[in-house]
Amino acid sequence: MLSGKSGKAGDQALLTGDLSQTSSDLPARSLSSRLMAIFFVSAFALVVAASTILYWAAIHALQYADDQVVEKRMTAVAELLRAKELNEGMIAHEVNEDNQGPRQIFIRVVSRHEPIALETIGMDAVLPVSLFPDMSAAPRESAKRLSIETGNGGIYRALSIRVPVTAHPDAGDAIIQVATDTKLDKKSMSWFTRFLGMVLAAALPMSAVVSWLLVRRELKPLEHIAAAASAVNSATLDKRLVLEGLPSELHSLGLQFNSMLGRLDQTCSELKHYADTIAHEMRTPLSRMRLESEIALSSAETADDLRGVVASNAEECERLTRLLHALLFLARTDSKQASINPQRLHLATELATIAEYFEASASAAGASISVTCPGYSYINADRELLQRALGNLVANAIAHSSEGGRIDLKASGGTACGAGVIISVSDTGHGIAAEHHARIFDRFYRAAMNTGDSGGTRLGLGLSIVKSIVELHGGQIALKSEHGKGTAFIITLPHHASPADEGERV
Repeated sequence: MLSGKSGKAGDQALLTGDLSQTSSDLPARSLSSRLMAIFFVSAFALVVAASTILYWAAIHALQYADDQVVEKRMTAVAELLRAKELNEGMIAHEVNEDNQGPRQIFIRVVSRHEPIALETIGMDAVLPVSLFPDMSAAPRESAKRLSIETGNGGIYRALSIRVPVTAHPDAGDAIIQVATDTKLDKKSMSWFTRFLGMVLAAALPMSAVVSWLLVRRELKPLEHIAAAASAVNSATLDKRLVLEGLPSELHSLGLQFNSMLGRLDQTCSELKHYADTIAHEMRTPLSRMRLESEIALSSAETADDLRGVVASNAEECERLTRLLHALLFLARTDSKQASINPQRLHLATELATIAEYFEASASAAGASISVTCPGYSYINADRELLQRALGNLVANAIAHSSEGGRIDLKASGGTACGAGVIISVSDTGHGIAAEHHARIFDRFYRAAMNTGDSGGTRLGLGLSIVKSIVELHGGQIALKSEHGKGTAFIITLPHHASPADEGERV
C-alpha cells in the first residue's frame, strides 16, 4: 500500500497531550464489532418492519376481499327488491344459495312484507338480528360495514343497508343484512404467520452473516492503511500510501497520512542535517584543541609556548560555549519554554546604544553606522533580547560590508496611540542572491558568498536566533536583498508584548 508518490498537505490533526496514557490503558473498542452490530440491528429491524407491514397488509387484503363478497351478494338482493315486479322465489334462492361450502354467506331481509322477510337457514342461531346495527333511521342506500364476533368465537364480516321495495311501497323499506364467516381468513393468516416466522428465523443468522461480510469488505482499506502505517520507519519515510481505489472518506484520510509522512520525512531529514552540522561544528574546535595540545605535549619547551596553546584552547572553548548557548536558546523557543520580560523602552536610546557598541567593529571593517529614529518612539519589549536580535543583525551587516560601506539602523512608529514599530537594519554590502532568501533563517545555513569568515568563527545561527526573538515578541521579520546591492532586514513588532504565561527566562 506504500508507493513513492507524495500526498498533499492536510489540516493539522488533534493530538492529546497525555503521554502517560499507553495503548494498554485505552478501552478496547472494536469498530468492526460496532459496525456489525449496527448493520445487523438495522437489517433485522428492516426485515421485522417489512414482515409487520406485510402481515397487516394481508389482514386488510382479506378483509377487503370479504367486503367485496358481501357487497356483491347484497347488490344482487337489493336489485331484486328494487325491481318493479317482485320475484320472491329468486330472492329466496339468493338468500340460501351459499348456505353450504367452505365459506358460508348469511343473508337476511327484514321487511313488513311477509313473503320477502327471509333469512339463510340457521342464521338466527348464529347471527341474530340484535348483532346488526339498527338501520331503521339510517339514510336509504347507505351501507354500514362491520365485523361481528359471536359468542362461540366466530368472527364475521358483515354489511347492513336499507333499500326501497319498489313493487310494494306500502310495505316500507327493507333492510338487507349480509355476513360471511372468516374461517378461511384465519387459516390463511395462520399459514402466513408461520411463513413470516420462518422468514424472521432465517433472517436472524443471515443478517449477522451479511453484516459480517459487508463490514469485513468495507474495512479492508483500513486494514491496508494500518499495515502501511506499521511498515513505516526511518528508512521508508519516502514511501507514500496508494490512494487509488480508496473510498472518498478514506481517501481524505490517506491524503492526511501521506502529508504526515511528508512532514516526518522532512523533519527527519532536517534533524539528520541538524545533527550532522552540530557534530561538524563541535568537531572542528575539538580537533584543533586536541591537535594543539598534542603538539604542545610533544614539542613545547617554554611557558610561553604552553600559554599560547592554553589561550588558543580558551578561544575554542568560547566558541563551543556560544554554540551551546545558541542551541539551548533555540531549543527553548521551539519547546515554548522561553518567555520574555517586556518593559517600556525608548527606541532611539536603544538603537544608539547598539550603534555605539559596534562602532569600533564597523570602523575596523571600513564601514559607518547611522541611526534614524524619531524621539517619540517607544516600545514594550525585552531589552536584553531586543539588543541581542539587533546586535546579531548589525554584526552580520558588518561581516558583509566592504571598505566605505554604510550600515543604517532605522525605526518608525511606536507612538503614544499604540501603533506598532518597524525597525530595519540595512547595509550596502555584498547582498544575498535570491536563491538563498527562502532558507536564510534556517539554522546553520550559510549563503555561498564571500563573508570574510575564513576561520569559520560564525556559527550560522544568528539569523535563526533573531527570528525566534522577533516571534517571541509576536512580530515578524522580512528580508529585502539583491546580490551586489546590499541587504535590509525589516522587523515589525506590536506596540505591546506580553510575557508568556509559562516557561523559563532565556
